Amino acid sequence: MKVYKVVIFLGIFTLSCSTFLLTINTQSELSIFDDTFTSHAPLFRGGKGPNSEKLQHLVEESERSKAFSSQSLRMKPSSQMSNTHVNNKIVDKSNVQHQSLQRKEDFRGEIKQEELREESHSLPVEEVAKSSEKENEANEGDEITQTERAQVRLKQTEGEILEADTVDNLIEEEKKRKDQKDEKEPQLLDNDVMDSGLYRDVHVFYYPWYANLKIDGLWKHWNHNILPHWDNQIKQRYLHDVKYTPPDDIGANFYPLRGPYSSMDPEILDAHFRELRGYVVIVSWWGRPSDKSVDGEGYQTDLTMNAIFEHAEKWGAKIAFHLEPYQGRNAESVRLDLEYIEEKYGKSPAFYRDEKRGNRTVIYLYDSYHTPAQAWATIFSPFGSHTIRGTKIDAIILALFLETNRDKLFILEGSFDGGYTYFGAEGFTQGSTSSMWPSISNWFKENNKLFSISVGPGYDDTKIRPWNYQNKRDRAGGKYYDDHWQKAVACLPSFISVTSYNEWHEGTQIEPSVEKTIPNTLMNKDAPYKYEDFGDLGAYYYMKETLKWSKLYQKAKKKKKKKKKKKKKKKVLCVDTT
Repeated sequence: MKVYKVVIFLGIFTLSCSTFLLTINTQSELSIFDDTFTSHAPLFRGGKGPNSEKLQHLVEESERSKAFSSQSLRMKPSSQMSNTHVNNKIVDKSNVQHQSLQRKEDFRGEIKQEELREESHSLPVEEVAKSSEKENEANEGDEITQTERAQVRLKQTEGEILEADTVDNLIEEEKKRKDQKDEKEPQLLDNDVMDSGLYRDVHVFYYPWYANLKIDGLWKHWNHNILPHWDNQIKQRYLHDVKYTPPDDIGANFYPLRGPYSSMDPEILDAHFRELRGYVVIVSWWGRPSDKSVDGEGYQTDLTMNAIFEHAEKWGAKIAFHLEPYQGRNAESVRLDLEYIEEKYGKSPAFYRDEKRGNRTVIYLYDSYHTPAQAWATIFSPFGSHTIRGTKIDAIILALFLETNRDKLFILEGSFDGGYTYFGAEGFTQGSTSSMWPSISNWFKENNKLFSISVGPGYDDTKIRPWNYQNKRDRAGGKYYDDHWQKAVACLPSFISVTSYNEWHEGTQIEPSVEKTIPNTLMNKDAPYKYEDFGDLGAYYYMKETLKWSKLYQKAKKKKKKKKKKKKKKKVLCVDTT
């Protein structure tokens, strides 16, 4: 009898040891599975100065690289996107609450799929989008029970690891999530296009250069000059060097909902910064006040900055600067610009400082490649003779990124903090080619640099550059903007910048437009002219889409941060166990 009991005891002991070893093995695979993902302004101002040379250089470069442009520099249809790692990433969620052996096999499959994700170097944005939609659905109304919420989370997107094993655990997790203040969904205010959330990693390019008769006593920019082509033969084919006649016939292919306004109009500024209050607004700035610090149309943008800061302070928006290529700009003058900006605007609560990156402001340096990298290094390198590093004017300096080979070296040699792509015309430069964003983004991460991917709703500047029709990019009923955002979010860059809020001349604006037809236009006196508009999408469509994608981008970044923390924690546990 005693022998029989001993045999039974040994059997139970052996079974327990096997179960314990299986649990340890499963936990080890879980730790392995943690996510390891590592990853303008106008073409030129007024047709004069370095920007004209830049457009000529870029177009000629594009013509010389026609074969490259037609293949690698063109946006692939969404159906051809390299997201096979998403399509293959399906977890058998029906067995999540059942056998641990089945879960073990699932995790092995997930590990292989994670390797595919690392090869593609992009985060599947569909996962973020679907997850957000499900969570929003689960939070609507009290009639949805906690069990239903848990079931929604059990059906989350392909490839997501469920941290809980049972419905009870998911219900408890949902309670905790609901109680956390930072997880609460920001609410829209007064039928607005911006909610109460803060999306400070989303930067929006803004142009303060418009003037009208009512406020300023003259027209600026709405009466934009039709710009000549630099090639004389092409130049003669098109009308050039004549101005539009506002308020009806303006230098833009779209017509603003608020009419051809003044950038000094308090009502306009109030409306603008009410809409932009959750973002960082990157204001086009042409240097300290002087007769040289004007844009191509003769507007001195610094004159509008006090009013801009006043309304930004009222609505809680943040302001940073887009340093434009004014006449005589060089490294020495830019250092003086930074001193001026800090002294005059740095005390404003609306002045943007990045708390995550040394409480420094961000400076977008347009046409940075016009000055040699060695000259920039004198002020941006910690060892430069006139360095800004460690001083009160230290800032996050981003260079314009156009060509991969040239600008990678330029950013390193110039000691820039990172780069940005600016242009919203898909394929116009390598930097503005969305199929190249994953590899470019990975380079910035590998070199410990910041990257701002610029997204846009389309491009059309043919009212002021009638010869530039080949660079027109149709909005495709909003699909162009969504595709840009989707591909940018998938890269999880440091920032996403929007080109633009109100660059009307190039048709990149997301500011509301309106339908309008006029009897004729400067370029065609014999027929009615109908401005482009947003059609059935509505005047505020692009503002609403910007908010939607900003939420998804922020959610994706938070999710990535949480996964990194869990990965570190599991690694420690694994070491301790060993």
